Amino acid sequence: MRLKTSLAAVGVLAVAAFGGALLTLRVSADDPDVALGDSRAGGETAPSPTGAQANALMTIAVQPDVDGGENIVFAFEAPLPASPPQPVPGIETLPHELTGIAYATQRGGPGASIHVCSARHFGFQPLPPETGSVDVFIPAAWMPPGFDPTDVPIDNGVRDLEPGGTPGKIVGCGPYNGYVQYSIWAPASDDLEDVNAHLTSSDRFVVEIRP
Repeated sequence: MRLKTSLAAVGVLAVAAFGGALLTLRVSADDPDVALGDSRAGGETAPSPTGAQANALMTIAVQPDVDGGENIVFAFEAPLPASPPQPVPGIETLPHELTGIAYATQRGGPGASIHVCSARHFGFQPLPPETGSVDVFIPAAWMPPGFDPTDVPIDNGVRDLEPGGTPGKIVGCGPYNGYVQYSIWAPASDDLEDVNAHLTSSDRFVVEIRP
């Protein structure tokens, strides 16, 4: 997929027909032609945590890896639970009540669609990307009331990703079904075996994607 604009700015793609809002790391002429559904699921807001202090997601940083691929770093306001992020085989296998961070992949290719909360995106032009997405799911109960995933700053100051570089964009949505989702489109790989997520300090975790 050829991505024609720089990652130096955050773009917001409004899906006017459905009232949804998508946070994008880069706006491209290769964006999907069609988006079905509402990325915010009818304006659902993050519930107030019960028995725990809210822990807002503060920033997302995109960092290149010297051996290829990318690291996506999620930084929070306060320390995270010690349990590491868990891989799941697919979005359809997510637990009904998410209690920790999870991640999955969606495969790309001709005819493929990417599910972002209740919305489904397909019809990439002029050509579909070679990879689909890596998706991160964070319990909505961790977020403070009124949390909006599209307001989280994305720090891509490490470099300006060249056209055709990875990832293509990062799309945030939710809360939806008890989670906030960040979908990393056109990553270096959409094979779950090429993705690893782990805590790097008490208040942040990294998603490592290798080609």
